[in-house]
Amino acid sequence: TEFFDNVDAVAEAKAEIFTGLEPGAVAVLNRDNKYFDFLAARAREAGAARIIAFGRGDNCEVRLLAWTPDREGGQVEAIISGVHCSYRLALSGEHWALNSVAALATAVAAGAPLNEAAAALVMHQATPGRGARYRLAALDGEYELIDESYNASPVAVGAAIRTLKNISPAPGARRIVVLGDMLELGESAVEAHVDLAPVLEEAGIDLVFTVGRLMSHLHAALPNGLRAGQAENSSDLLPTLRAAIRPGDVVLIKGSRGIKMRPLVDALKHATEATPTTAPRVARVTG
Repeated sequence: TEFFDNVDAVAEAKAEIFTGLEPGAVAVLNRDNKYFDFLAARAREAGAARIIAFGRGDNCEVRLLAWTPDREGGQVEAIISGVHCSYRLALSGEHWALNSVAALATAVAAGAPLNEAAAALVMHQATPGRGARYRLAALDGEYELIDESYNASPVAVGAAIRTLKNISPAPGARRIVVLGDMLELGESAVEAHVDLAPVLEEAGIDLVFTVGRLMSHLHAALPNGLRAGQAENSSDLLPTLRAAIRPGDVVLIKGSRGIKMRPLVDALKHATEATPTTAPRVARVTG
């Protein structure tokens, strides 16, 4: 069910979180969000004495300097309120790096030591629905499943697709994306789904499966070479998807919670999982 008429209404709803602020509070906001000024104004109206802006630009107090991805996650370089910070994340995608600097900003604003907060981030693992990765059986080998089934928005789906671009499948294997409807986009919903087609092409995705009424518009917009199965619900897609997966493939599943992509993940996970590979965990704070 779509509860909002448009993305502006979603921003209005997001601003309701500030109603619980006490006088003198701190709000940590994404400077890269087009609603930053609107949200900052609402935070101040609710009593925030300080706005900490995080993002990628020079005008951010908390700034992501660099994200160097690898197969097990990546290395983050950031400036946290004037202090240089370097640490690993066992999470894939620049969006997770940006989330991590926001978490550090929040921790420091609450009085936590930066080095302890960074060390805690290093230990954080992806959770089911939010980037958890599994190695599952496929014929005489294994494939990798990335579970992003918890929710979806145009920004989040684009970030997940770009993350998959940096994960190489085995030689001769494919990058496969399974997308469910992005809900609560109102009048821009169809356009937002169709706009994913060039993002998928640019990322070098090999096959795209789609689920839901809105994703059918993306399915129709895809080049023939990318277009795979389309179904009204995830359970109907399962046989087609399972038959298509080969050893060495990397499969990403993402969609809004209302479209119920999680059962698709659970069905695929009935295969035996291999032991996940973990990367070295190091945090360094200077300054």
